[in-house]
Formats: sequence, C-alpha cells, structure tokens
Amino acid sequence: MPVASQIPSQVWIGNSNTLKAAIVTYLQQQLCNSNGCQSCIVCTQITQEQSASVHWLQPQGNYKLEQVEPIHQQLSYRLGQHEQFYFIFQDAQYLSAACANSLLKSIEEPPRGYHFIFLTNRKEAVISTILSRSTIVNLTNKSNYSCDHPLYLIFTLQQTPNGATFWQILESQTTLTDQLSYELLENIYQYWLQHYTKDPLFAQPKIELFQKLLLTPPMPGSSKLFWRQVYLQLFS
Repeated sequence: MPVASQIPSQVWIGNSNTLKAAIVTYLQQQLCNSNGCQSCIVCTQITQEQSASVHWLQPQGNYKLEQVEPIHQQLSYRLGQHEQFYFIFQDAQYLSAACANSLLKSIEEPPRGYHFIFLTNRKEAVISTILSRSTIVNLTNKSNYSCDHPLYLIFTLQQTPNGATFWQILESQTTLTDQLSYELLENIYQYWLQHYTKDPLFAQPKIELFQKLLLTPPMPGSSKLFWRQVYLQLFS
C-alpha cells in the first residue's frame, strides 16, 4: 500500500480484535516482499510480534515515559533506503500528555522510513496533539443501514451486476454522501477481514484494496465518481 507507507503517523480506531487483525495484515503488506503472503518468515514474525521491524508497545495502566524512551534510541539509527520501521501503540487512549509531548517532534518529522501507528477504541480519549498530527483510520461500524446498502452488497459480492446495471444503481443513490461512503468503506473492509479466515487467498486482495481506500476516501462531492473507480478496480 504505497499511499499508506508515506504517512508517518496514523490513529486507528476500532475494537481490539478488529484492530489487531487489521494491523497485522497491514504490516505484512508493508514488510513482506510478496505483499503479505502470510506464510514467509517475515509474515510469521509479524503475527507473533517478533519482527525486528516492528516495536509493539502495550501500557500497564497508563503509558510511562520509560516505555517511550527506547523509541528515541531507535530513531537515532538511520534506516536503509528501502527499510521501514513501525512503532505500534496499543491502547493509545492511555498515552499520557508527558509521553505524547516527548514524541511530538518525532511524529511530525520522523527520520526516513519510521512510522507511528496508534490503536484505540476511543478517539476522543487520545491526546489532541497526537490526533492533530495523524491521519485517522476509523474501523468502527457506525450504521446498520450501510450494511443493507446496494453498494455494500455489490462490493461484498452478494450481488454482482454488470457495468451498465451498476451505473444505474449508482445514479439512483440520491443520498450517497461523503460520510455514508466512508461508512460503506469501513463496513466492506470489516466484511473482508471476517471473510479472511474462510478463504484467505480470495479475501486478501479485497482487504488490501479497501484498506487503501480507507486511507484515500472520496474528496468532498465526488462520491459517485469514487465508487465508479472502485467498481472498475474490483471488477475490470
């Protein structure tokens, strides 16, 4: 996912099971030479939280300054041209102001190849200075309505119309707002994450596509054009 790899700091929001599955898949896509094959040593080490390219952080209560001090030491090492390194903050809602302040400069302008990802189930509990410097990735399900939406059914392959029929369905969506489009992306992504255990080879390309789309959602007023392009990417 080249777009995501250019974003130095992200805040991911969702329940713990969803976040864990999503972040493991994401890291495998970024670090595996086969784009997340699930079977190589790189993918296995990520699943087991043993990758030398990932530093997992988990608070005991609130985060303490001594937990983030090794980050500064790691950042002093210059990575190779194509190397990537990820700091994963689990339960980022427990990041204290002191810890957040010690990281701000690094988050804003990290050395080449370094990335920060903050996982939380409550966006409002994350320090505002972290939020303001990060891209937000929301993996929560906000609306049951979107799971009954024609676009949800199409992109979860519960309905597979031809191009002409799809254009008609899309043009009939008079209430397709930017917010609803984002909810649809979230719910479609959740669907394929859940489908992964049943058929990983089939679900993996869909997970990659919709994870990328969550990071590049529709520009204001461009939802229909956005979904046309998604249809062409998935079905062409």
